[in-house]
Formats: sequence, C-alpha cells, structure tokens
Amino acid sequence: NKKDFIFLFFGVIDKYKGIDTLLKAFKQLTKSRKNVRLLIAGKCPNKDLNLLLDKYKEELESKLKLNIHFIEENKVQYYFNCVDIVVYSFKKITTSGSVILALSFGKPIIYPRIGDLKELPNNLGFPYNPKDKNGLLNCMKKVIKNKKRLKQMGKNAFKYAKGLSWDKIADKTYDVYKEVSIK
Repeated sequence: NKKDFIFLFFGVIDKYKGIDTLLKAFKQLTKSRKNVRLLIAGKCPNKDLNLLLDKYKEELESKLKLNIHFIEENKVQYYFNCVDIVVYSFKKITTSGSVILALSFGKPIIYPRIGDLKELPNNLGFPYNPKDKNGLLNCMKKVIKNKKRLKQMGKNAFKYAKGLSWDKIADKTYDVYKEVSIK
C-alpha cells in the first residue's frame, strides 16, 4: 500500500544488532499507527532469534515481513528502493557495512548514538539514545511526523556515502602520512 510507512532492517541478524529492541519498539508503534510496516531482510544464523522473529510475525501478521535468508547481490536494490527509511538498533558496534550500504542507496537511517555511529552527521537520519528505554520507539514516531524531511536526508546520505570511496580514503591517508613525515 502506497500510504504505508515502511521501515527496513537489512543485514545479518545477530544479537548485538538489537533486533529484539526493534521488534518491541515496532510492536508498540503499531498500537498507535495503523499504516506502518517493518521489513526485515538478511540471514539469521541464531536459532533463538529465528524463534523470536517467528513469534513477532505471528503477532504482527501483515505488518511484519520477513525475508530471513542470504540476500543475493542483484536483489539488494529491491529492498532499499521500496522503503522509507532504514532502521538499525545496534546494542554495540564499531563500524557497520550495512549502514554504509543504506546510505549508498540514498536512504536516511535511524541509528543509536554508539561507536563510530556517533560520528555520523545528523542530516543523514535520526539518531537516538540507546540508554533511553523508549528511545527507538520515540525516534520511529518522530520519523513518521517528519516524513517530508526524508527526501533531503536521503540526498545527504548518498552524498556522504560517495565521500567514503576508497580513492578518497586513500587520499586522506596519504595526506596524514605526508603531514606526519614533514614534522
């Protein structure tokens, strides 16, 4: 349905990625918002998390779509192109390839202010405080209220991801070494 607001979680599903936190927040969100959907796509090697996903799928029915398997490279675009925003609910992290992937598709993100994600500019999406019990839920509500900002945030995300190319990283690294060797 075109009127539905669709959240995406994309990537390998593991405990540290906080899928339990996301499912709880989304279930709460469905109580006050009828036209929301959550799409979870990725491989889940953890049996307990598979059971948890199945439990929520039963409870949330059509509001939760699960594609719990390895996503072929040529299919990745379909997931990002059909959603409004990508949501990450990490409990701990250093860096994330899935976050960079979302940004490279020009998708704004919901993300916790932890690890290297603290360094992301605010104009790429909606950060939240993971220590706040309702931080993710409140952030998801805020996103829906600010839907008009998502298009610009998506443009910012794509521009930011383009700036992370290997050539640019190599140039920056070279500049650092050059500066250090001069001193």
